[in-house]
Amino acid sequence: MPRLGIIIEARTSSTRLPGKVTRLLAGVPMVICQAKRLSNPSLYDLVIATSANPEDDIIAELCIMNNIKCFRGSEQDVLDRVYQCAKKYSFDIIIEITGDNPCSCKVIINDAIKEYLLNPSGLLSSDLHWLDNSYKVFIPIGLGVKIFDMRTLEDAWQSATESKDREHVINYMFYSKKYEISEFIYKATQPIRNLRLTVDYETDFLVVKTIFQELCAEIYNFSYHDIILLNEKKPQIFKLNENNIQTIYKYR
Repeated sequence: MPRLGIIIEARTSSTRLPGKVTRLLAGVPMVICQAKRLSNPSLYDLVIATSANPEDDIIAELCIMNNIKCFRGSEQDVLDRVYQCAKKYSFDIIIEITGDNPCSCKVIINDAIKEYLLNPSGLLSSDLHWLDNSYKVFIPIGLGVKIFDMRTLEDAWQSATESKDREHVINYMFYSKKYEISEFIYKATQPIRNLRLTVDYETDFLVVKTIFQELCAEIYNFSYHDIILLNEKKPQIFKLNENNIQTIYKYR
């Protein structure tokens, strides 16, 4: 059985919303809440990969306090950070998640893992529409998942030279056309593509904070399906950030 690992990329120096990953959701720092929600030690290991900058000491300290593995590396060269993290923990298959997506859904991730293990490829991603608009959107922003093997990651790490291909892990994998690319399509429920479940702006945080307040009893267990039901009952929650514009070429 290959060794699987989730790597959550997180830093405090966001240009649009500094310190967002340490803001509290239901009393728990956002990135810690995300890590606990995704924890599934019987299937994969989990590491929070942050930068070596002193301002990210708080993330490392939170990891220690919560018994979560932490790796520290380059802030801007995220490809190197993820590669060195995967290498340290001897991961064969990497599931990449970003720390500004606290609603990341274990149900979706587990389905993606099953699909990847059944049909291994260089890269399996639900986020290809950000790179090429000929791909369709099947799940809201904030629930994306990207899976690749160590061989692909290492080759991209060795080959990518442009800054935009170092700031985002899968850019070179996709645009170089050297690897087999597969699109992950989650169809287990009726998709609501226009929901924003990521945190880039203050109104994004207010939406996510309200989701966690509404689903507080299930803070570590609620899924995308629960968010859909909440949207049906209280759609006004999700209107707060519906006009926010997503900028994709920003490292996390």
